[in-house]
Amino acid sequence: MVRTLTAVVCLALASEPVGAGEGTPVLKLRAEEAQAAPSIEHEAAASAEGPEEKRSIERLKQMLREIIVKQQRYRAELQHRYENLLPPCLPKELAPTIGEAKPVVLEKGGRAKVTHTIRWRQYPEDVLTVTVTPSDPSLAVPAKLTLEFEKNEVSFEYEITAGDKAGTFSLTLTPQTGSPVVVAVTVK
Repeated sequence: MVRTLTAVVCLALASEPVGAGEGTPVLKLRAEEAQAAPSIEHEAAASAEGPEEKRSIERLKQMLREIIVKQQRYRAELQHRYENLLPPCLPKELAPTIGEAKPVVLEKGGRAKVTHTIRWRQYPEDVLTVTVTPSDPSLAVPAKLTLEFEKNEVSFEYEITAGDKAGTFSLTLTPQTGSPVVVAVTVK
């Protein structure tokens, strides 16, 4: 009896679940499994000697139905995540790379242009938005840079204006996809 129940469970688990109609799960069996299924069920029913065995077979069938429904739900959830959540997260090898810049030294109130290299790689868009965040509000920088492939194929630049506060600060350039870059700024 145990061997027969194990065969039914293995047969059902090896099959690919497919939904039919109003969410009613059915099993899609391979050809040899489909031929063996009626004989296994018949053998299981014949070897069942009492109501206890019949209840355990029904309980196993119900458990298999529940597993199939859960698999369908998980498959639908994974498909949803794949379609809706993956596009913003490009693999590392596709995301553009912004190169490091040399440290910038400014006098109070001074200005300097900072140049970065950019590798577009296989980025599918022609425009990349980069957010520039200073560590101190005394540094004046553009809040966002819009880089276009045609204009900024190899490099881009922007201007920093120092305030009246001396010290060592940093700028963080965060592209919409890819890794952020930090630039050291010293104001004397």
